[in-house]
Amino acid sequence: MRKLLLLIPVMLVLLVSGCTTQDAKEIIRESTEKLEALDSYKASYDLSMSTYGMIIGGSIDIYKKGNKTRADMVMSVMGQTQSASTYELPDGTYSCTEAAGSMTCVKGQSQSTLNPEDTAIINTEMIEKGIVVLTFNNIANIAGRNCYNITSDFDFSKLSELDSEEMEALGGMALIEGLFGALGASTTFGMSQCYGFETGMPLEIIIVIEMDMSSLPSQDVTMPEKISISIKMTATSFEPDAVIADSVFELPVEPSPEIQQFCTDSETQESMSYLQARSIALESDCMEEGNIIEGTESCNSDTGTWWIDMDLEKEGCSPACVVSIPNKTAEINWRCTGVIPE
Repeated sequence: MRKLLLLIPVMLVLLVSGCTTQDAKEIIRESTEKLEALDSYKASYDLSMSTYGMIIGGSIDIYKKGNKTRADMVMSVMGQTQSASTYELPDGTYSCTEAAGSMTCVKGQSQSTLNPEDTAIINTEMIEKGIVVLTFNNIANIAGRNCYNITSDFDFSKLSELDSEEMEALGGMALIEGLFGALGASTTFGMSQCYGFETGMPLEIIIVIEMDMSSLPSQDVTMPEKISISIKMTATSFEPDAVIADSVFELPVEPSPEIQQFCTDSETQESMSYLQARSIALESDCMEEGNIIEGTESCNSDTGTWWIDMDLEKEGCSPACVVSIPNKTAEINWRCTGVIPE
């Protein structure tokens, strides 16, 4: 039956108006299976982003071979070109960026990527939890290949019904869950994807985020009541079973030490990213005493805290700015030993 559908796309066009959510779910399930079955591929995408009156253009090239994936992104922001690469390798995930002619690679936990394969897998998990509602739109042709165009609308209110294990199972949705936690139910998130007939590869991805800024605490700067963020990836070429050299997955430089990006309070199971902890520290009373030392952060899950060393000198002490995950506050812990001279 599947082969018949591939041979007669006109029949599918006639069936669009009668396609149900269950049909769309089955398309995504089959697309995910097809995509996971591919041992290798190379895909290139045009990338465009718009927000707050600013338009950003760029491109993404993705390489997959076995259990290795590499994604290269080039973006043009206000006349400046920026590039970054993500490597998903058997021993971990690496992010590499270039600035001022110098390349840096960091090993850490990957919370979200622009890899189309990730978005296909995420959708199947969201559907089972009722967090995403599917709509089958039409059949399109992108990069010379036919694809099923399906819209996914997310219901963030469902996230509050999940326990910690279920949230952890959502994997790549951690970033979206964090966005919801910061902005509330007034945030809407929609995504449309066009899944290739033969391979299941998303050939086009459109993401639209609407944020109600009025729900945030008042700021010193003037902000619009609503902000829209639009991201579009459109395939320009796709090569299934591509021949890719192993050297493509070699890091350009030796990686820096691993960064622990999230810390979870073992009692409440609440998580906080290091970036959020750093922001809290920089706005706290810790800064009245001195500065934090970048790259010294550590997580204490037993106490639900981030610890960041400070550049303060006090005999017998090793001060740190301690950020509380549940309280979202920070204070200095001097970590002094012995008798402290006056």
